[in-house]
Amino acid sequence: MVRRFLELQGSELNGGLVFRSYLPLEVVGQHPESGMPLAAEFRSFWFDGKLVLSHKYWGDLTSFDTELPLAWMQGVVGRIDSAFFTMDVALKEDGTWIVIELGDGQVAGLPSRELAPEFFRDLREVVASRYGSM
Repeated sequence: MVRRFLELQGSELNGGLVFRSYLPLEVVGQHPESGMPLAAEFRSFWFDGKLVLSHKYWGDLTSFDTELPLAWMQGVVGRIDSAFFTMDVALKEDGTWIVIELGDGQVAGLPSRELAPEFFRDLREVVASRYGSM
């Protein structure tokens, strides 16, 4: 199957293939259009090791009471060599957390457009606390 995929991509293949192992995540909803199971997942934005904003990844499509694992995430954040990034984390069925994805903070999307004013206000505060008023 992989060989055929590569044949079909030909010179259009950009960067290679990534294989991910299956991990059973805590399912807390279902996508209304695709039927895909949705996990207890958060997207968080970080600047200079400080949390700027976090939100349930799937917004209103899921409902769960699990809190953001902030202490656990701080341990991960300390090992990331980037000033501004996103970290998506999900709760596994066994009750432990996993980093689903790290991303460049300047190109990552907010889970909802309504979060934009809060995001930019909080980002400004974090930057100002580090570099002074802007």
